Amino acid sequence: EILIGHNRWNASKLAGLPNVPAIIKAGLTEDEAEMYVIESNVMQRGFENLKISEQAAAVALRHSEMFSQGKRNDIIRELTLLENPNAEISGDTTLNPVGSKLDTSESIGNEYGVSKGSVVRLIRINKLTDELKALVDSGELSIRAGVELSFLSEDTQDVVAECAEDCKIDMKSAKMLRASADSEGNIDRNTV
Repeated sequence: EILIGHNRWNASKLAGLPNVPAIIKAGLTEDEAEMYVIESNVMQRGFENLKISEQAAAVALRHSEMFSQGKRNDIIRELTLLENPNAEISGDTTLNPVGSKLDTSESIGNEYGVSKGSVVRLIRINKLTDELKALVDSGELSIRAGVELSFLSEDTQDVVAECAEDCKIDMKSAKMLRASADSEGNIDRNTV
């Protein structure tokens, strides 16, 4: 499966090249594969040019404790070398200074050029269902309203997404929905 480099692959085939510059990985988990795709997108397009849902995925994955800073640095090193085989990258390159907390919203914000508050909001946006993320990406649902809805269960979010087809969900209605939810984030369909 090609995770990144589809254009490189197609261009190499069209050019009749016998080899394609590539890194072959075996036994990656889904999360590791996702990290390669996300980091490649950030490197190629720039964080600010990603859709809100893509930014949310990048920040949430970066924030998760699943990936150590070392693993992320290894991935970025590999991607950099794939783009420029002559790049000089030292083995001890780190993205944050020694002694800084790597899993804080502030350090992640510094990496991606956004505020600590934006990091927290993006992590919440990543908890939305795909339908609600699409509404945030299109601008039909504001980021702050999306944050409020992210506290609802997936089932309730699905009902809210259905309702969004017929009416606009603003910040006030999103806050009302969150306030109406039980401790698990559920609201019965009729209340929604």
